[in-house]
Amino acid sequence: MSIENPYTDEVKQEAITLSRNLIKSLDTVHQLLNLIESITNNKKWKKTKSGNYTKKVSKEENEIDGKSFFSKTSKISNTRIHKLQLRQSKKKLNLLIDEISKFSSSNNYYWRYCSLETYQIFCPNFKENFLDSIPEAEPIDFLEYEFNYYQKHSNHRTFYHNTEQPPITTLDFTPFLTEKNKLQLQISDRNKVKFITDEIERHGYIIESGKEPYKITQNPKKTNTILIENKVLEKHLDIFKDATAYELFKFLEENHQTPHIKTKYIQIFIYLDKSHNCFVCTQKKYLEFVKEFRSIAISKFTPTNHNYTDKILPKFKNLASTFYKNQSIS
Repeated sequence: MSIENPYTDEVKQEAITLSRNLIKSLDTVHQLLNLIESITNNKKWKKTKSGNYTKKVSKEENEIDGKSFFSKTSKISNTRIHKLQLRQSKKKLNLLIDEISKFSSSNNYYWRYCSLETYQIFCPNFKENFLDSIPEAEPIDFLEYEFNYYQKHSNHRTFYHNTEQPPITTLDFTPFLTEKNKLQLQISDRNKVKFITDEIERHGYIIESGKEPYKITQNPKKTNTILIENKVLEKHLDIFKDATAYELFKFLEENHQTPHIKTKYIQIFIYLDKSHNCFVCTQKKYLEFVKEFRSIAISKFTPTNHNYTDKILPKFKNLASTFYKNQSIS
């Protein structure tokens, strides 16, 4: 299965152009490197005082070419010019990488070093491709393979990252990047690895330390925590609408920060009750739940102990969006 292509013809054409330009630029860099290396390492060439290289002319070649000044200078290669051309080509290549990064972000266009936000859009489809290709695999196998893929700093394509959109390039250009661009791509990888690691841990697994490829095993502590949480949910089915509502409550509980802990739990209730209908209980019943399982005593909902403003609502919406996006990857 391949990912449906959501892009206009103009975006697709721009991607093709960028890819061709990058390949052409990379070819030029390799050709200049090979030319300089062949001259400087070849024993038939001799370095001059000016820094150029002149080819050693044999007696036979002298007899053929003659001993004129012009015939001998035709054997000189100006490596300083080649090196200048190489620097210019590397600069052009790095400018193209900047251009591709901006193009990817503005169009949500997937490539190996796209932003985390773009990656998260495509990740559910990658998982589906992976599971379709290997019917016996489970979602955790996809996460393990994906984790190891982003540990490698190369631009090769996997069998499940296939999309209908034209790829930017599959060539390795990283050795020729500036320090700034190298760091930018490393941070891009690091963000994806952190996201995948969080997903692995959320599934109750841990990553074993050691040599690559990394292996993933079940986390016994997490397994016990899940069992405890399930018991909590069973006891309080009269509080939450369903298991997803309870998971969303826990996600907001972990990620929504307020100066006062009581304010946090009141704001969470108001948002989930009004926007998602997550509760099937009264405010009083909810406060009893918070007191029993979070050891936080709140007497009642009053205007003095909650400040649910328009400023807070967008924060909750962003957190809820992140939660449901993570759910789609699971």
